[in-house]
Amino acid sequence: MVITKDRVVTFFFTLKDEIGNIIDKREQPSVYLHGYRHIMPLIEQALEGKALGDNINILIPPEKAFGKRDGHLIRTFPASQFPEVKYLTVGMNVYSPSNRELVMKIIKIENNEITVDANHPLAGQTLIFEAEILGVREATQEEILSQKIEDKKDEP
Repeated sequence: MVITKDRVVTFFFTLKDEIGNIIDKREQPSVYLHGYRHIMPLIEQALEGKALGDNINILIPPEKAFGKRDGHLIRTFPASQFPEVKYLTVGMNVYSPSNRELVMKIIKIENNEITVDANHPLAGQTLIFEAEILGVREATQEEILSQKIEDKKDEP
C-alpha cells in the first residue's frame, strides 16, 4: 500500500542540521494522517507515493522549515517587565511580557535590560530529514473526521 491522502503513516525519523548533527531522533515511531498538512508540506510531499520499508532523505531549506531568522523578533525589554528577573539567566526560555503564549530565549542581560530572541530555535537552518516508513494503512472514517489517529492501531 502506498502513501496517499487518507492513509495513516507510521515512521521513524531523524532530523539533522546541514552538517549532520542530530537535532531530533525519536525512540518511538511517529504516526500521522497523510494529506492534511499535519507535518511540514515538503516532508508530506516526499512521503507521497512511498510504501512500507521505503526510506526518504530530504534537504529542507529554512524557508520550507522554520523560516529565515527575523531580526525584528530580537527585542530588548526593561528587566522590570519580568517578575522573576532575579532568577533569569542567558539561555533560558521565558514567555513574552505581552503575550503569554510566545516563548522567547534570553540572549543578553545587561543594564537592567533583557534581550530576547523569539525566532524558532531552528529558524535560518537548513535541515536534513531522514525517515523509514514502518506502516501504511487506510484511515478510519472517524480518524478522517476527527483528524486524530486511534490509539494502538499503529504499533509496529
